Amino acid sequence: MKSMLLGAAFLCFGGLIAQDSLQLADLSSFKSQAGNWQIVGGVEIHPFKDIHDKAPEKKKRRWWQKKNKNKMPEIKALSTEPGTGILINLPSEGKQDALITNWEHGDLMLELEVMMPKGSNSGIYLQGRYEVQLYDSWGVQYPKFSDIGGIYRNWENAPETAFAGIAPSANPARPPGVWQQMKIHFRAPRFNDQGQKTENARFVYVELNGVPMHENVEVPHATGGPISQLEVASGPLMIQGDHGEVAFRNIKYTRFQPATASVSDLTFKAYHGTFNSIEELDKAEVVYEGKSPFIDVRVAEKENNYGLIYEGILHIDQADEYSILAGYGGGARLTLNGKVLDENNTAWSWGGLRSTTYLEPGRYPFKLETIKAAGWWPPVLGFSISTKSTEPVDFHTEESFSRLAYIVPRILVEPEADPKMLRGFVRFEGEKLKSHTMGVGTPEGVHYVYDLESGHVLGMWRGYFVDATPMWRDRGNGSFNPQGDVNWTFDGKGFLNADGEQQFRSTGYSVDAETRLPIFHGKSKHLKYAEKITPNANGTGLQVQMLTESIAEGTQLSQTSLPVYVVAQGKIESIEAGLFKVNERYYIKTANADALRMVEGEGNTQMLTFDMTGTLTYEILW
Repeated sequence: MKSMLLGAAFLCFGGLIAQDSLQLADLSSFKSQAGNWQIVGGVEIHPFKDIHDKAPEKKKRRWWQKKNKNKMPEIKALSTEPGTGILINLPSEGKQDALITNWEHGDLMLELEVMMPKGSNSGIYLQGRYEVQLYDSWGVQYPKFSDIGGIYRNWENAPETAFAGIAPSANPARPPGVWQQMKIHFRAPRFNDQGQKTENARFVYVELNGVPMHENVEVPHATGGPISQLEVASGPLMIQGDHGEVAFRNIKYTRFQPATASVSDLTFKAYHGTFNSIEELDKAEVVYEGKSPFIDVRVAEKENNYGLIYEGILHIDQADEYSILAGYGGGARLTLNGKVLDENNTAWSWGGLRSTTYLEPGRYPFKLETIKAAGWWPPVLGFSISTKSTEPVDFHTEESFSRLAYIVPRILVEPEADPKMLRGFVRFEGEKLKSHTMGVGTPEGVHYVYDLESGHVLGMWRGYFVDATPMWRDRGNGSFNPQGDVNWTFDGKGFLNADGEQQFRSTGYSVDAETRLPIFHGKSKHLKYAEKITPNANGTGLQVQMLTESIAEGTQLSQTSLPVYVVAQGKIESIEAGLFKVNERYYIKTANADALRMVEGEGNTQMLTFDMTGTLTYEILW
């Protein structure tokens, strides 16, 4: 996980890449269309109402029948509010046009947020020809090319033109009515001077909600439903308009020009030993040396306690301001044309050396030196260069510094026939370290972290379980990393008394003989209770059951002496009886709606609470 984060930072170049935004105040960035595409200020989508379901026919009221003034208004699958900032497709008969940008692109980095109703379908076409599928794939366990994030197939039959599509490697899809973040890095096909294609179009990566779905996949032909079958170096961005309702916001993009920088005469020297400073390499014995077309940390032939020096010539063809970055584990120094651009002269760290400098066309000698003694970081070494209008050019191998590579073998924990339970530390929202936690993984692929100190579910996700490498590698730090799009709940008290203070003490857990899942036990001043947490029936979330086990003998409980169980905390929206949206990320659903109370919390937040009497069963859906 650490090197994955480092790799992401490495390619982002600290925000130095020039990025444009689609200003969704009007439709001026797009070609004219039939009117199905509109700009609105707000969208509300019901998570369980299929967009294709027709509203029941209204029966004509007879003259003697009174109008029911108490009748609840019908909740729609989708409704909008006037304003700006959101692009939405509302197709109808005769109005089903695709939306096409006025501008064209070759290589492109695209970031956006998308929200879809239940049962809806759309797609984003890079250059108007290569579709990344958008679909309501919430809860799909084994995604296909036709699910969200899939690279769609075409409908050609001839072997030389057919393309079967590529399924995403994971499905981190969120429920309908929740905004989802998508990132697409697209590399356009290449052509020679005679117009012949020399390289296929390629998706460098596709991410959904921070989870990788594709990396370096080629698309040899246009996919189904393109603007044209003819492949080109530049084409418009297109969004499908004839399949279903879909909303977008925060659309940002970067159009890259082909990069021309290159490296030649690359040599390396490898050293073994524990080095405390880069200067110590000057007096160290060279273990072996040689020439190499790329920088590759593996020539050290060690995971730790090594040094490397790479030297070569950087060729610049165009005058521009260049962003130069070298990623490392341990410490590093980067020298260009005899000048040190940046350094971290230690063997115990990790990160990236960054420099922005104006370069005229020419040849620039460079030296990249690194030492490493930090066993808890993987051995990585990378060297890249870019401008605001060009993609990064990597002068390292994929194995030496991949965006998704983890060179040190990871310790991955996965449930098999039985669930897995792992006590340890976890970082809440990537920041605060929570110590008294338990990760619970289920064979159904629905996982969660439980806060044993406060007594509630701290976070939940689907897909792979946890990476326990930080817990066990070298000396370890006791923590594990959830592997997926984690929905964090709240960092607070799970049980409160009348004064708002924590009224809970964990008494441990038992293991259910049937499910093999933990049952968490706790007590307050007057009550003992248990919490059962299991995957729900269709794998879209967790079912939580709160049980009051016993009341202290002779105790007369009043409303003020009852402990309050906090079901959810944050920004809470009531959608209908027993259904709540929390922090615009997940839902709470219960058949026992009368048992829940929504009260004001600190700041502009709310708490959803349950007075601890009897039993409460609810679902957490994400």
